[in-house]
Amino acid sequence: MNWLSKNEQGQPSSSQEETSQESSLKETSLQNSSLHGTALDIVQIAVMLALIEVGKRALDFLPNVEVVTLFFMLFTKHFGKKVYLVALLFVLVETIYIGPHVWVIMYLYIWPLLITIVLLIRKKAEWWVYPILSAFYGLFFGFLCSIPYYFISGIGGGIAWWIAGIPYDLIHCGANLVVALVLFRPLDIVLGKILGEKEVSSAEE
Repeated sequence: MNWLSKNEQGQPSSSQEETSQESSLKETSLQNSSLHGTALDIVQIAVMLALIEVGKRALDFLPNVEVVTLFFMLFTKHFGKKVYLVALLFVLVETIYIGPHVWVIMYLYIWPLLITIVLLIRKKAEWWVYPILSAFYGLFFGFLCSIPYYFISGIGGGIAWWIAGIPYDLIHCGANLVVALVLFRPLDIVLGKILGEKEVSSAEE
């Protein structure tokens, strides 16, 4: 006569089955959450890139007046490090649209540098810091752009290129200041409301 129970015979108990089902449900939930997060990231990156491109194209007819700096500051404040990818995609789209030139090298460090600065200050900086940062970035934009020319044309050539562009840098500085003073705060508030406090806080972690 077989005195062994089902459990003793190696068959799973109900508690083991429940544990296995719970584990399977958790794995499925984690997979779905990961897929949802990836899809959301793709959508956010696409929207950010589209806004930057549309803004740039809309103001192309005005020399040194742009909203690219504004958008990169705003997006970095809310979305964090993923904006680095937006910057790389922006350079790619611009290269396809305009064609490769030395400015491609400039863009590959100019926008990531701005993103890095915002990442360092965004947790403590008040809103008015961003217009000031935008103004200074416009003022020194020509200097940053001149760096490749130090290697192409030598130190004298790089300095000459920078000095020749200072009048445009002054325009860039003033335009960036006005644009950020007018638009940064309201856009910051609207984007924060769209994302929700939880989303904004998680971006700052």
